Amino acid sequence: MRNRTVRKAADAARNAGNVTETAPEKRAVIKAADAVFALSLLIALISAFLYLSAIWKDYAITRYWRGVAEKRTQSGDNWTRESVSPRLRALYDENPDIVGWLTMESAKIDYPIMQTTRDDPEHYLHRNFHDADEPTGTPFADYHCQIVPVQGFNTVIYAHDYVFKWLYQYDYTVGYYDAHKYLRFETLAESGDYEVVAAFYADAGQARILDPWNADDPQAYAFYNYLEIDSPEGFRTYADMVRRNSILERDADFNADDRLITLVCCASENYSGIRENGRYVVIAKRLNPGADEAEGNRK
Repeated sequence: MRNRTVRKAADAARNAGNVTETAPEKRAVIKAADAVFALSLLIALISAFLYLSAIWKDYAITRYWRGVAEKRTQSGDNWTRESVSPRLRALYDENPDIVGWLTMESAKIDYPIMQTTRDDPEHYLHRNFHDADEPTGTPFADYHCQIVPVQGFNTVIYAHDYVFKWLYQYDYTVGYYDAHKYLRFETLAESGDYEVVAAFYADAGQARILDPWNADDPQAYAFYNYLEIDSPEGFRTYADMVRRNSILERDADFNADDRLITLVCCASENYSGIRENGRYVVIAKRLNPGADEAEGNRK
């Protein structure tokens, strides 16, 4: 009997010892779990904040450009410059750097086109229409181009990828081109409808196209230098490079007598495979003034 009592006391002591040994471990596990939960909650809150901030920023930018667009059809009764399109007079009165307006509603493009001199050719790279700081900038034409009136073979327009981002879908969405191939370019003196005929990636740093089918042997091609075509050989060089490298599932149909617009934006390495100075380039040709195109197609 006494031995049985001693064994029970010993067992109780061992059990008490085990409780004493495991309690700190349990507390440590609970503490670690609380820390993980708190960290997860913090990450979730930060992610939600960044997401909502991005949405608000996009909304604010969109609202700003809609406000600018609404002024496109306003004009003062006392305006005397008959050479300026009535649709753009109010905007020209606010900022004479405007030379036109680019619209492609199906790709959410609806922006003024600015142009400055060679002394400050990229003035609007990080500025909005009212010349205030804005990271997404305002589309602007190459200072070499004659816009008012449009002259020359090719008008080059630069913008951030935020402006032309939906045009990347030519490369990634089957059938996107057929529903998004017409745009309108309205200058201070005239307006015209254009059809997209080519799109490709290029390396602006080395002035070369990046051939998507032969990336190890890119072709030399300074796309921004072909503003004028001065010889049949020059046109063939330009046309061959565009046609060989276009990612569109159609032939790049244009000739030396056409009037082109070239839209250029940055292209990240994820899109272009170019680590630095990647560009995404879209080329459109002006349709004949009498071309019978549906209004819906031109948007």
